[in-house]
Amino acid sequence: MRKKETGKDTYQICALLKKTDEGTSEGDGLPDNDSVSRPVVTRRQMEAERRITGYDMRITCGARDIDGEVKVGSFANNIKTLMGWEIQVDDGEKSFNALFRVEGDSQQEGYARIEELEDVLLALSVKNKVGCEILTIAWGAKCAGQPFAIWAGRPESVPREIDHTDVQKIRVLREKGGEQLLSDLGRFYGRVTHGAKIIFGFSLLEMLFDEKPSHILSKDEITDILRKATEIDSVANSEAKQRRLQDVLSNPNLMPKKNRNERIATKIAALMNIPEDTAYAKIRALSQLRAAPAHSTKERIEGISQASTFIEEVLLRYMMSLQQEQEEPSCGQDSGSDLEQ
Repeated sequence: MRKKETGKDTYQICALLKKTDEGTSEGDGLPDNDSVSRPVVTRRQMEAERRITGYDMRITCGARDIDGEVKVGSFANNIKTLMGWEIQVDDGEKSFNALFRVEGDSQQEGYARIEELEDVLLALSVKNKVGCEILTIAWGAKCAGQPFAIWAGRPESVPREIDHTDVQKIRVLREKGGEQLLSDLGRFYGRVTHGAKIIFGFSLLEMLFDEKPSHILSKDEITDILRKATEIDSVANSEAKQRRLQDVLSNPNLMPKKNRNERIATKIAALMNIPEDTAYAKIRALSQLRAAPAHSTKERIEGISQASTFIEEVLLRYMMSLQQEQEEPSCGQDSGSDLEQ
């Protein structure tokens, strides 16, 4: 999805002052006489004008539960009454802004305000059993030369229009058995965090690309190992140990020729036309990242955004392969997915 800024295109911290030569008007194209006066701005004056004098912070917050976005108007009023903060609610009550004024050039007080707001949002989350969170933080720096803060607008997704061709592609995929995948891809996009996308997306990769494992041992090798094991007195005298050993050795899931990640990587490498070791490294990293959100409270996990994007690329390429199963691609056809163009 393409992004745009709803506010200013740039984050303007302070006004830029036009620098002029000190004490001379040579080469400036102005009449050289005493009737023309020009302000002279020194470097020291420019630095003084650019000095940060404070921040008008705008912290945008929202709330979600398992069914989607939650209207936050009542939350905003609760915070305003309880904390005495200045709160602005958007028209659709999908988010609200907490506004704070910080004096001086230190951001320490601002971070203290952020922590205080996070505590309030956590209290609301626990009390109402919804996820209240900070969406964006705009510091709104003010300078001596510009006493008014200018914020960058909050990013918004710009929907891309579809045409009849896009609808026809979906119908073709549906006819070729891709109905469930289409539904799953929509659910994948519906996840609002990269961690949630990876957990759901990796399960899709398992469903699409994993297969029943082949045993690394032959039946004769298993028999030989079991016979050798019974030469150990503690095993020979325990039927429970013999049964457990036989169960483990006979189970292809525990003794596979290729593990799950290797099996998935083999098929994805062929689909994406990439080396198998590259695909395996990506799948192994995905497997580790899938466990990270479930076993860690860290909000930022390194590499999680790129991993989420890789899952999306694989799913789109797989959908394209379904679309082309009965269509011979023309010479020189672009190999990229036209489902997302």
